[in-house]
Amino acid sequence: MKIQYRENCLSPEDFIRLRIAVGRVAIPLPQAEAALRTGLFSVTAFCEGKAVGMGRLVGDGAMYWYIQDMAVLPEYQGRGIGKAARSSPEPSLDTGRRLQSRDRPCIVIGRQENEKQEI
Repeated sequence: MKIQYRENCLSPEDFIRLRIAVGRVAIPLPQAEAALRTGLFSVTAFCEGKAVGMGRLVGDGAMYWYIQDMAVLPEYQGRGIGKAARSSPEPSLDTGRRLQSRDRPCIVIGRQENEKQEI
């Protein structure tokens, strides 16, 4: 089983499906679209082209960022997908630029637990 992780490609339909699969409340498609459009960053885990996990970074765009909506399909849980989604793919300089406010650096959590990198 090969899992691939991709940035910022989570579809609203997969977002809704993954939320429901882990017992969260179903949301309307327009709300899912708005959430993804205004979110800061997402990582989606794929197995054979199917989205099997996700994690989203949300915040105010100036001071606070946090991980939101971590979900892994039940049949894929326990395989390290959620842990990998928190740290893969490696945050890039471009990712940091998208997350930072105009004149203040942001903190991006790196691969190692509690490892922080100022960009």
